[in-house]
Amino acid sequence: MHRLKIEWFRKDLKHREFVLMHPTPKSDRKIKETRNIRDDAFDFMLRLMNRRSDNGWLLFPSYKRQCEGGAENKVMRNMNFLLQIAVEKCLLEFSLKDANVKAIRHTSFRHYFEDNPTLGDPDNIRMFAENALTKTEMLQSIYLNYINR
Repeated sequence: MHRLKIEWFRKDLKHREFVLMHPTPKSDRKIKETRNIRDDAFDFMLRLMNRRSDNGWLLFPSYKRQCEGGAENKVMRNMNFLLQIAVEKCLLEFSLKDANVKAIRHTSFRHYFEDNPTLGDPDNIRMFAENALTKTEMLQSIYLNYINR
């Protein structure tokens, strides 16, 4: 999330989606379009984009990134710090040492699979994995098998 730029998002009004084209994916991944899956994401992104300029960083736009001469990992440290404050206030039983931004992706996958049983279908799980830029086997072994148990 800390590496996303506003100009990489395109609004698709017809389908009420925001399309992300990340030109510099991690490691050896191919450049692919990804789309929001949840219906309420479009309205959220509209509100967020209305508070931002037409280009620059999506989150913490005033912070310089390491590639711009800023402090290494400052954005991630601040994102984790704010997440831990939210967890401390809202999820008293959750361990703060487990509250980090990387866990959000996994938590959102798990909740989405629990809320959407149609993802047990092989075609649906393949399409979801492609959109999430991950592997079907990983989703099956880590999330779906666990939920099915």
